[in-house]
Amino acid sequence: MTFYNKIIIYSILFINIFLSTSYANPLSLDSNGNIRYRDNSYFVLITRDKKIFINNKFLADCRNNNSLDIEDKFNNSIECDEDGINIELSNENELEYDFEEEEVTADLENGDTFTLNLITKNITKDHSNGVGVNVLGGGLNIKTGPSGVNIDMGNSHIQTGDSGVEVDLGEDYISTKNGVQISTPEIDLITDSEGVDIYTNGHTLVDINDNVINVETNTSSLTVDNSWRGDYLSEQSIETTKEIIKILNVKETKRGLKVNIPNKVLFDFDSYNLRPESKLKLSQLSKLIRTKTKNNIIVIGHTDSKGSDKYNMELSKKRALSVIRYLNTRENIPSSLLLAEGKGEREPIAKNQNTDGSDNPLGRSKNRRVEIFIQ
Repeated sequence: MTFYNKIIIYSILFINIFLSTSYANPLSLDSNGNIRYRDNSYFVLITRDKKIFINNKFLADCRNNNSLDIEDKFNNSIECDEDGINIELSNENELEYDFEEEEVTADLENGDTFTLNLITKNITKDHSNGVGVNVLGGGLNIKTGPSGVNIDMGNSHIQTGDSGVEVDLGEDYISTKNGVQISTPEIDLITDSEGVDIYTNGHTLVDINDNVINVETNTSSLTVDNSWRGDYLSEQSIETTKEIIKILNVKETKRGLKVNIPNKVLFDFDSYNLRPESKLKLSQLSKLIRTKTKNNIIVIGHTDSKGSDKYNMELSKKRALSVIRYLNTRENIPSSLLLAEGKGEREPIAKNQNTDGSDNPLGRSKNRRVEIFIQ
């Protein structure tokens, strides 16, 4: 059985236990759907058809939403109407049955409050000191408070707090108190400030440190160096990326993040040599690539319809290669991630000519561009 299957099974088991939780003191729901309350002085029974007994003596019938307000010789008072039932006992404990919410609440004189949900059968306890909530019964104990949540299921234990989360499921263990640690009989995963380590049967399988990934198997090993990304996960880098996305007007497409840079920003007329002014845009682009790329960066050159199709294809491809060369040599983006394409005039985004056949300079300027897809 895999670790993930075990987690699913434990989760289902926990949910089933949680939903079936009942606690015999002071509130419970019997097999006939009758509500039972018991303290040191009184036993209260509210039947499924809303008849009320105190210490086995019939006192009231709240069927058909009868409106009643009675008091017995022991100074126990009962009120009922279309909204619910309220019972005030002489020992200052109080029961309230809300018909609409289908909940029964027992407010005890010591300040503790128990709530029985008639649908889920859950019973919760609010502590008199206000520090949290207990859910009790069926071998399950849940506590919440300022220090976090503690769930005890006998052989399994879940605890959360300021220092992280700890899940102990017997053979399987998860902790986020000092990074992340996941342990199963088959595999161990540990992350901390130094990096990530994955072990199987005591042997290193994956080691990630300083943006270098080492993967080892019984037959081979693989090393991937991601140091070119720099500290791309820092808060400052993430904020910078958000600004660059706005500056470059980045669009999300099916092919990846799309950046459209006009040729006039990158190249002089009829040239594929980068203009000095283009380097700011390409520097911004490289920062975006460091944080966003997962696979490849595709650079596509486009031209307008001036000149022959063959010439435009060659020019567009050379311009794409110029951008790739700069990203690789000046910005240290690995060449293995960079792909160049030339489309010439074949994929215009505006009309090169007006409807009357005259030249459309504005349309042609839009078609002269370099598109970058970050995948």
